[in-house]
Amino acid sequence: MKILYIIDGEKYKYHSDLVGQFLDITGGEVLDIPDDDMRQMRFGEVRDAGADVIVTFDGVGLDFRTVS
Repeated sequence: MKILYIIDGEKYKYHSDLVGQFLDITGGEVLDIPDDDMRQMRFGEVRDAGADVIVTFDGVGLDFRTVS
């Protein structure tokens, strides 16, 4: 099972430490997405990661939008 962790290490400094503890146990990948106006442009990276499970800390990444 592939796990993707989405964090904002710039706004929430403790995210890196927290996700490190999870990675020690579960493995997976980390996508650090800063809180800026272009966050939705990173949606492709999340999709392309092909993760079975996505874990987000403090709601980071929940505001992704796609254009139809």
